[in-house]
Amino acid sequence: MATLREAALRVLSEAHGALSIDEITQRAQERGLLSSTSKTPVASMGAALYMDSKRNPESPFVQVGPRRFTLKAGVSLLPATARSAAGTSLADQIERHNAAVKQKLLAALKEIHPRTFEHLIARLLERLG
Repeated sequence: MATLREAALRVLSEAHGALSIDEITQRAQERGLLSSTSKTPVASMGAALYMDSKRNPESPFVQVGPRRFTLKAGVSLLPATARSAAGTSLADQIERHNAAVKQKLLAALKEIHPRTFEHLIARLLERLG
């Protein structure tokens, strides 16, 4: 199990901006980073982030509003090769590319004649065995 600090660091590294303490806690729980035995996980997460950002000069956390935190610029758990110069992750770029290809393919399929579509599917199924 990760510490509250480690869980928050991981969640905020994957986020695209600031998150509330509630969002950080929920995402950490969804990823199995936090113990489910805590009776007040949100309060514990809030206390950990407030204390770390106030008392630790090397803290990666920055409070950007009431109950909202983000990471200092340049702090990330993602490897450098997975980030572009613009700061978006490789996974985000791939996801956007795949969505664009999917839209183009769907538009092309909607334009072909039904009989041609049937032949295309038949060839596809033959190749798949």
